[in-house]
Amino acid sequence: MTRKSRYITLVVITIICGSFLNWKFCCHTSTSKSVPIVNEAKPIITANKSDFKGMSIIDSKGSFSFTHSDHFSFLPSSATLVTPISQNIDSGLQKLKLYLDTYPEKYISITGDYKSNEQYSGALPNLGLARATEVKNYLISKSIPSKQLSINSKLNNSLVLSKNKTYNGPITFDFSTATTNLDEELEALKLKIQANPLVLYFKTGGSNMQLSAIQKQKVIDISRYLDIAPEKSIILTGHTDNVGNELRNTALGQKRAEFVKIFLIKNGISAAKIIAKSKGPLEPIADNTTAKGRSKNRRTVININ
Repeated sequence: MTRKSRYITLVVITIICGSFLNWKFCCHTSTSKSVPIVNEAKPIITANKSDFKGMSIIDSKGSFSFTHSDHFSFLPSSATLVTPISQNIDSGLQKLKLYLDTYPEKYISITGDYKSNEQYSGALPNLGLARATEVKNYLISKSIPSKQLSINSKLNNSLVLSKNKTYNGPITFDFSTATTNLDEELEALKLKIQANPLVLYFKTGGSNMQLSAIQKQKVIDISRYLDIAPEKSIILTGHTDNVGNELRNTALGQKRAEFVKIFLIKNGISAAKIIAKSKGPLEPIADNTTAKGRSKNRRTVININ
């Protein structure tokens, strides 16, 4: 091979090696799969509309209408209003008072909602009625006449807790016009209560009690009577058996009457309408010589004044 041929061959080999190295390190694409970088979007949290059930008080057969996004709220298993109450609600209730004063034949029915898994151990038949009573008393505190208010309840398992763990707006308001004479209703309630007054029994030396369904209905009747006749009151009379001395038993009877008074106040009856007194062992209704008779004598009787 001549010198010229060797030179040409060397140039060709140099070009081929350069091309290979350029392909290897600059232009070759790896066969491994690349992992794309994805910016994960943050979840958008939207409020459940049921969290914000606004207040609506509308007389479909009249001229009153008040709606607002604010409403009364309650904690789970509670009949106590969450405070503070919105000023917007108070403003609406003042307008409602003026409307009811103008149309005394109009009535507002307050319905309290509750869920089946909520706990309640008060004096009323269910938590819904207790919530309605709480709202009713708030309306009364704003000078809305009690005789134009009534209460109802509704089992509503669709209630949803808000972000602050309360039930917002488990209360509805409905207008109605009187279908019965209030004086007649008042007289009927009076006769019913007097004929079969509410009697609560206690164990020896004790002041605890649990109400039956019938007794809870009697509390509703008493509350309704006092709503219709706000000038009336009820008398709680504490009685005991004859075990121990009379002075001690009289004090025990008063203690039981005061206990029932506090119990009724907690369940929506105004303290100003309750009179508590004691007769001690002086008015037995059964034989104190037997255990059964003594248990009947340990009682507090609730009657209208």
